[in-house]
Amino acid sequence: MPVCETSAKKLEGHPMKKAFCLLALASLTACGEPALKIESEPASFAFLASAPKERLGNGNTKTTVRVFKSVQGSGGKTVRKEIRGAKCTLTSDHLRAEVVTPQQVVLPKYDQDAKLEARGVPPSILISCKSGDLNGSFLLAAKPGQIISGSGNLVADLILITGSAIAANTADWRYPEAVFVNVE
Repeated sequence: MPVCETSAKKLEGHPMKKAFCLLALASLTACGEPALKIESEPASFAFLASAPKERLGNGNTKTTVRVFKSVQGSGGKTVRKEIRGAKCTLTSDHLRAEVVTPQQVVLPKYDQDAKLEARGVPPSILISCKSGDLNGSFLLAAKPGQIISGSGNLVADLILITGSAIAANTADWRYPEAVFVNVE
């Protein structure tokens, strides 16, 4: 089943979320092309000797790496087509990993620390991909972990926001769940 149909069914009854999802998926997968199935186990990362291992948070995250190229579609429209088998390296000041797309990679979470500059945000990861003579790259930045979710009740949301501001100093840094690299 195409990605858009699957996502749309999950979001029935949520018109704004459904519209946003369909718009995002249309730009990422040309809505109608099913996403390629991930057939391999998640790749592991290796820490560089200079990585501050004492800053690691609890657990890891998995980030899916997918690669796309622009192709001429029907009616002369340019569409994005996902590529299977692109080789990608992920490098930062702290780690290194390799994947063959589409594939997930296990990445570390980092603790936030108010004593460090920018609360200790870890370095961005440069993802460089190659498929034949096509190349592309993407810079993957860590984001704070999700802390708050609004309930629609103003009083309850104000309490959540206050608690979240306090918790923000202790939430972990993590990398997004998916990245889409364009190659040319």
